[in-house]
Amino acid sequence: MSSIYLISSSSYEWSFSATLKGLVAPTKLKEEPILEAIEYTFGKNVRIAGGTPGSPNVTANDQVVKNGFVLAVIYADTKIGVGFHAGIAVDSSKSGVVTAMGTTRRIIKEINDRPAFEIYRKWAEGALDDVNPAESHAIWSRSFALVRVYNLAGNDVGEKVVVPIKVNPDFSMVTGADVSKGEHLYFATATKKAYIKRAGTIVQQALVDGKIKYPGLAGGVHYYCRGAAFSQFGKNKDNLQVLVNETNKKMKGRPYVGTFTAGEQGNITGYGIFMGNLTSAMAVFGF
Repeated sequence: MSSIYLISSSSYEWSFSATLKGLVAPTKLKEEPILEAIEYTFGKNVRIAGGTPGSPNVTANDQVVKNGFVLAVIYADTKIGVGFHAGIAVDSSKSGVVTAMGTTRRIIKEINDRPAFEIYRKWAEGALDDVNPAESHAIWSRSFALVRVYNLAGNDVGEKVVVPIKVNPDFSMVTGADVSKGEHLYFATATKKAYIKRAGTIVQQALVDGKIKYPGLAGGVHYYCRGAAFSQFGKNKDNLQVLVNETNKKMKGRPYVGTFTAGEQGNITGYGIFMGNLTSAMAVFGF
């Protein structure tokens, strides 16, 4: 027997206590405070999969919620698994410490005491030389990312991926997720091949998390970053079909729903809930 409860709020003043899994949709630019509230209320063991819509609004219970969130709380005596995966290549030789931030946690001013975009462009080795900061140039489609690496148990690592989405005239960079002064960030790149493979890898991760074998797989929900998809494959549905095909292959004919999102949410085991860019999240349901 399974139950799903929809909780929607335009504030973070709510409380509930349980060990659960859930689907979350926080509004754009408000993700981290919302995730912090969820983790504070439910603890680090709560298993979340989610994605950000590309606007300050979400809908639930026949209502439009502005600057808030929707959380589908799932209680089930059947199996549920979730996954959270980036699938990009970190270059350990290119890294730096955030030494100055702008007016918000989404503006990096300096890395290694130098203008942030100056360092970022150097790491890209010519791939960003055409960008003119004086024009407040959008750079999200270049598929270069900044990654914070977490050392986990058993020599495993976790990654939080942040993508610079715009460069400002002062060479600061606006990011798609929060960053803090003092964080050590690594330069990372992505390829079409890696992004295609990820569409299936995230299914496998969720199956392992839920201890679900294919005979017992009922279906799932797949969140895929639109920045990752559109930068590599464009917006034409025929070109995007390769991502669907890879997911279909791993789902082996089971039904699922999928969406392109503007930021993804999931768990890093032992660390709690995180918001990432250029990332995928997945929930699968068994019986």
